[in-house]
Amino acid sequence: MEQYQYLNKIAHNEIKSEKFFSFNKIKNFLLSTTTTKVLLHYLMSIDSIYYKTYFSRKPYSGYLKSPLSSDFEEALSIALGKLSKLDPGLKNKLIIQLLPQRAEVIAARLGKYNSDFNKKFLEICSKNELVCGISDVFKLSKLKESHFPIDGHLNIEGNKLVAQDLIKLLDKKITNVK
Repeated sequence: MEQYQYLNKIAHNEIKSEKFFSFNKIKNFLLSTTTTKVLLHYLMSIDSIYYKTYFSRKPYSGYLKSPLSSDFEEALSIALGKLSKLDPGLKNKLIIQLLPQRAEVIAARLGKYNSDFNKKFLEICSKNELVCGISDVFKLSKLKESHFPIDGHLNIEGNKLVAQDLIKLLDKKITNVK
């Protein structure tokens, strides 16, 4: 009886694996067609659809939640804490600029923006005596598109606004050094 259950389990797993393989094959084919790419581009250009899709990506979207989870707070503390222990010669040259994800910009546009992550980031930077800045999400949200719809990277207009924020941070650092 035990051997039968074992063989049945193996057969079930192989069928399950084969179905998964077939599903992935079909999914990859569909994603490779031009029509699908155009449709995906169109759908991801709709703010509410992109936001819901991004927000469903757990645990990666957790930084958008309020209150910020202890996991994200701890990750920030560890990363920034390690940077704060750099050799003073290096640390004095370090500037950290937080780049906004497309989901944050869309959240601002939809009135759902939560700044808990950014506040905690700046708080920990200050505690560790690091020069840190955050790009203005609300300024980016006023652009028609600040990021590419599918991959979420900043486009030319988005990079321009982020660069302006970085220049302000550099000016502030230079002013404080003098």
